[in-house]
Amino acid sequence: MDRKSKLKRNFKLIFWIQVLTEIKVINVISTLFMIARGLNLSQIYITAIVFSMVAILSEVPSSYLADKWSRKGLITVSIALGAFFWFASIFAYGFVAFMFAVGIFSISYSLMSGTDEALIYDTSRELGEENKSIKMLGRFYAAPRLFKMFGPLIAVLIARNLSNNQFVLLLSIDVIANLIALYLSDYLIEPKHTQSNEKIQKGVLLDTIDLFKNSPNLINITINRTLLFLASFAIWRISSEYLTSRGATLLLLGLGITSFQAILFWANMRSHSWFKKWNSYEMISRLNVVCTVVLFLFWINEIFGSNWVVAIVLLDLIFIIEGIRGPYFSELINREAHSYNRATTISGSNLLTEIIKLPLLAVFSVIIAFGYSYLFGSALILGILSISVFRLTKKTELLVK
Repeated sequence: MDRKSKLKRNFKLIFWIQVLTEIKVINVISTLFMIARGLNLSQIYITAIVFSMVAILSEVPSSYLADKWSRKGLITVSIALGAFFWFASIFAYGFVAFMFAVGIFSISYSLMSGTDEALIYDTSRELGEENKSIKMLGRFYAAPRLFKMFGPLIAVLIARNLSNNQFVLLLSIDVIANLIALYLSDYLIEPKHTQSNEKIQKGVLLDTIDLFKNSPNLINITINRTLLFLASFAIWRISSEYLTSRGATLLLLGLGITSFQAILFWANMRSHSWFKKWNSYEMISRLNVVCTVVLFLFWINEIFGSNWVVAIVLLDLIFIIEGIRGPYFSELINREAHSYNRATTISGSNLLTEIIKLPLLAVFSVIIAFGYSYLFGSALILGILSISVFRLTKKTELLVK
């Protein structure tokens, strides 16, 4: 097999690595699992803070290694740590144990973050297929949804009694899936990171810092992406406990998650053909407005009746709309970056996301103690900020290279 054929195989390998490492079959009942293992809702948000703190320390250094050493190597180490996280979760009881496990998972995430997208984009560049980057990135974002189209139903059927043995079985599925992904990573081919017309001025890391300092556009793109992500994350983190407390069964919860994952898989796979008359920034702007409207309806539903059927439908819409934005943000950021420091630039954007997340997650951990309506109102405020103060405009597209 020649190099071109091996490079094309990268797309399939990354797709299946994403599928396997993102199964996370216990996620549908993760809040209930953590409560059963001794955590309360505020502590669950604090574990998310720990994740962000570790990510802040490891995000850019890890992707600096990807640019200077090997993207394939970082992906391999990330998968190995992911397998260890799922294995450690089997034995995790109490707040301290979960903080340790989440810290390991955050390092795994940081090693993969930026590295996988850079490998995909630079593979496209070496093959001379940059015009297909949205298509490839759409498949990349669709991959995690493949198993999740039926995984939640499997999860709620296996863990219908929320017993410890059932939790262990779910966690074991992810351990095995990550080990298979580890095997597949050995077949990845490292694409070329540089081109002759790209010149490193100060070094990979310093050039990345200069790019952010001189590009308010890139910072605004990152903040815009983060606000609605955090709004949906704040709700998702407690959604299983919230919906079951309002009368939803685990089976209906699984059906709701399966529905939005299936729609999101299809939508991401079709990213390259959606609304061809609009470019990336226009797509994002319209999706932000629609998502903010749905957040408002979700908040209103909680205040005036808390109907769990309406809540499930609105939650699905929030997660679908927020998830559709992924490939378009990725395309904007990849076009802003250089090849030689692409992984570091993407991680720099992700680092800014984690810095923003840290204080907001701390606020969420306090707000949830006052009631769900306060948390949902806070999520709505983030949506409003995404379409007002930090909105994307025509200037965004003009500033992207």
